[in-house]
Parts: sequence; structure tokens; C-alpha cells
Amino acid sequence: MSRLQEKLFNLTLFLIALYAVIAAVVPLFDYQFLIMPVRFGAISNISFDYVRLLLLRSCIFFAMAVF
Repeated sequence: MSRLQEKLFNLTLFLIALYAVIAAVVPLFDYQFLIMPVRFGAISNISFDYVRLLLLRSCIFFAMAVF
């Protein structure tokens, strides 16, 4: 790989990891981070089933960021 390709790959990997960490941590503060459209949404008055899905999503994103 050329140096430019390597730098672009590293930058892309960094941005994906940054998104994963942000998406995994913000539910602790009653928000969710959505990428399409890019926005923070407040979590309020949601059912228990959605909380479980949000928890699973956070765990997956955090594991993705770690590895």
C-alpha cells in the first residue's frame, strides 16, 4: 500500500472507532447518537424493549471500538 492509502485507511478506521465510542457512551447520559441524519436525540419516555435494544447497540459499538 502506498503512504497515501495507508493514511486514508488509518483516518477512516479512526473515524469509525470514534463514532463507535461516542455511540456507545452517550446513552449513559440519556441521549443517542444517530449517523443518518447526524444528530443527538434525547431518550425520553421509551419502552423497556427499546432500552434493551439500545443497550445491545451500545455494547456492540463499544466492542467494535475496542477491537
